[in-house]
Amino acid sequence: MESYASGTVPSKRSVITIPIDIRISALENTINQQLEGVMYEDNDLRDGDRMMIKATKADRINVRMEGQQLFFSLPASLWVKYDAGITTVEASGKIAMDIHTTYSVKPDWSIATQTQITDHRWLQKPVLKVVGVNLPVGLLADLVLQNTKRRITRAIDQAVSQNFGLGTIVRQTWDTLFQPSLVSPEYGAWLLVDPQAIGMTPIRVNEDTLSTSLIVEAKPTVVLGNQPPNLQPRPLPAFTQFNYQAPGFEVHLGASIPFVEAQRLAKQEVEGQTYTAGKRSVTIQDIELFGQDGQLVVNLRMTGSYNGNVYLKGKPVFNAAANAVEVQDLDFTLDTRSFLLKSGAWLLKSTLRKRLQETMDFYLKYNLDASRKALEDQLNAFNLAPGFHLRAKVGQLGIGRVELQKEGFLIDVKLSGEVSIRNF
Repeated sequence: MESYASGTVPSKRSVITIPIDIRISALENTINQQLEGVMYEDNDLRDGDRMMIKATKADRINVRMEGQQLFFSLPASLWVKYDAGITTVEASGKIAMDIHTTYSVKPDWSIATQTQITDHRWLQKPVLKVVGVNLPVGLLADLVLQNTKRRITRAIDQAVSQNFGLGTIVRQTWDTLFQPSLVSPEYGAWLLVDPQAIGMTPIRVNEDTLSTSLIVEAKPTVVLGNQPPNLQPRPLPAFTQFNYQAPGFEVHLGASIPFVEAQRLAKQEVEGQTYTAGKRSVTIQDIELFGQDGQLVVNLRMTGSYNGNVYLKGKPVFNAAANAVEVQDLDFTLDTRSFLLKSGAWLLKSTLRKRLQETMDFYLKYNLDASRKALEDQLNAFNLAPGFHLRAKVGQLGIGRVELQKEGFLIDVKLSGEVSIRNF
């Protein structure tokens, strides 16, 4: 008879830490692509300033970062024609504009920026080689700064949002974690992450790299069988800053293996198999699995020299050395053994029990190995925002406690490994 304990595998908090590394040079490249050529041009001598001006980007824009601030230096070549009254004269020079951007993460995970031109430096002052005529370089600088400000600040804000904007990555990651992922096609193993919370650690800067980590708290489960329905996505939580945690992930899964699915897989291995002992033989026609007081019961229906059912029992346990679930001490039940001693003792001497135990161990072990590899492959194929790539390594997959519930096996599975996001 079937009987099951009322307890369940205790739910454990699962934390996934995803380091994110962003090269500042990628931001620098984007800004240099967006700000090219002529920055400002004034072709009217009669508009009140008595000057025609052309400002052109002279060299590469340099970027450095300190905490929540970005600093840019934009060098520009200047050409100016000046109305000196009696005649018009020309001059050229170079100016460097110092730009400062402060950024922060808004509650919706988008990036808020505030960019301004804070100062300027003459790299080469334009000088008119005409006696008695002085070019108003102060006015010239003011005109260049004032008229390039809008274009420069807009381009920088867009580039910062594009390269540092985590909103798209976080939103896609959050929504995807509510969808079941097929981690083992052969055995129909589906992973449901079910995220509960998400946050980000403080941003750190190390030379050319901006580093932070996404922290995801979840209640994941693994279900074997048909594809489960998508979980109802919860709204993306507002941005929260978490304390730094060690990189990598340790996910505890309440893995469910329904008896109907275990029976289907076991049938693939044993149904139709013939076992012999001397001149006698039996062929397995069907198999049924259920639990009794913490032990797995295997009910075999056989035909041949013996027609009927036999029952075997064994305890599902975790073998740490083999990193696999084994059906320990699988043997005929006392009732079955007593009956066979009277009418079918030859079955007790056959290879049936040994072969069946080997089959049970192989199925569970292979399923876990296949799930680990499939999960790693799926993580590495995950699509993020353009230019960003996810790299994952699932290092270990282990099992804690194994229990038998009415629905099937309930197992505490622990996945550990490393995952990261980067734009290089």
